Amino acid sequence: MKCKKCGSEVEKGDKFCLNCGKPIEDSRVSMNSPNYTQNKYQNMNTKTPLGLSSFVLAIISFFLPVPYMDIGVGIAAIVFAIFALSKEVRRGFAIAGLVIGIISMLLAIGLLMENGYDDLFDQMTIVITRFFIV
Repeated sequence: MKCKKCGSEVEKGDKFCLNCGKPIEDSRVSMNSPNYTQNKYQNMNTKTPLGLSSFVLAIISFFLPVPYMDIGVGIAAIVFAIFALSKEVRRGFAIAGLVIGIISMLLAIGLLMENGYDDLFDQMTIVITRFFIV
């Protein structure tokens, strides 16, 4: 292989020309080439809002006053978070959605266990009427 600047022979593993000091570009994509920056940011610009969706669902689940529905929304938030953690580069919303979704599900299950299952329909009716009236 030859140096592109001075034309002297360069070994295959060398990163710089020993004669002139110019960096040697091999067949791989260099960091300064447009292809490198395009590939580097290509995954970050993909429109997969799974993490944000997980976060929004988890917040809705946390504040949703309807029994069983908050558990279902919490499960959806956790599933979206798991998919987002496996596919997205930026994971902040996915982690937040996972944590809040688990907390809201635990709180909802705890409230259901504390109040009992006997008068669940009555509780749902009261909660729904309070939600829409207030």
